[in-house]
Amino acid sequence: MDEWYTPPEWVDRARNAMGTIDLDPASCEVAQQTVRASKWYDKAVNGLRHPWAGNVWLNPPYSRGTIDRFVDKLVFELDAIEQGIVLTDNRTDTDWAQDLLYAADAVAFTRGRIRFYNAHGIIPGSPQNGSAFFYFGKRVAAFRAAFSRSCTVFDRARRR
Repeated sequence: MDEWYTPPEWVDRARNAMGTIDLDPASCEVAQQTVRASKWYDKAVNGLRHPWAGNVWLNPPYSRGTIDRFVDKLVFELDAIEQGIVLTDNRTDTDWAQDLLYAADAVAFTRGRIRFYNAHGIIPGSPQNGSAFFYFGKRVAAFRAAFSRSCTVFDRARRR
């Protein structure tokens, strides 16, 4: 099963960083109880088939091949996206993670692991990897402020 939902405190950090969440292109009704995006797509609608714009929150399905398609779509749509935050596990050796690292304005690596939940509220055992939040946009300081208490944050200005 590829449906695990982000705990509210992490979505709140993303909302604080971006101001709003306009689009969640890989979502469902359960996730929207927390995300509350202005517009969202589920499996039936397939967010990969629609344009992305505004402030985008993306917690893509992590299965091999699927995550790649969502990352490719995000990178393709960057000119239309005002801001975006992508939550993935921190497998930095993968092609999709390398693409995100190259394009992102900032990235936050969690200290510890996020305890995701499913539609029944069940929290499984600890995930195998930590997580990363990739930020795209001009409010890097707001992203840093929202995530720095529980993550190590790197941004493009600090890469020089």
